[in-house]
Amino acid sequence: MQYRDYLNQARNNTSSNFFAANEDYARLVDLICETTFSQALQIENTVSLTKYQHALLASFVRSTVVSVELIIKSELVEAVTILRKQVELLARLYELENKEFSKLSGKTPNLSALKTKIKRLYSLFSEGAHSATYGSMSLLGFYKNGKRHTHLFYPEFTENTEIILENWVFVFLEFTIWTLDFKTTHYENYNKEKDEQEFHTIYNLHKSSGLYEKFRK
Repeated sequence: MQYRDYLNQARNNTSSNFFAANEDYARLVDLICETTFSQALQIENTVSLTKYQHALLASFVRSTVVSVELIIKSELVEAVTILRKQVELLARLYELENKEFSKLSGKTPNLSALKTKIKRLYSLFSEGAHSATYGSMSLLGFYKNGKRHTHLFYPEFTENTEIILENWVFVFLEFTIWTLDFKTTHYENYNKEKDEQEFHTIYNLHKSSGLYEKFRK
């Protein structure tokens, strides 16, 4: 058996451990992925987007699925790299509400445009993406007072997996707020009650899962 075969086996094991850790995780993942897609599609079908906006929105939708697939497999360094990208995508979508693309092209998105505390996590995402600190490398599958069961070449489900899942939900929260703000601005006679109910279903499930309380300090 080759390394890739062992790696895929380890990923399958971490996926099994992920879903076994909490019965709500599977539904939470499915709802967030489907809602991200359906909300983006509604916007595309209702508002005349620029090609740049269209590309940003499509990239965010695809990255939502890719990032959580990596989280499920406990490939967390790679996951936070994509979460970092998603935060930047949302910041740029906000910026486009007030500035023309020509004034933003070539510039890094300004995180001050974001509405939630996700911008506080951005620096941690960057540490992981750039391998900037030893602590950030704990995302490979170890943490203080924790002992691995397999070689570091293979992913392993740990508390870090659930922490990064919580970060993924935080990114979706920022997307929720952007969606409601965008529709309020661009939809004629927009009634956000239906959308709010859809989002509340997700956040009620998130609350019932106990994920937030588990790592609350």
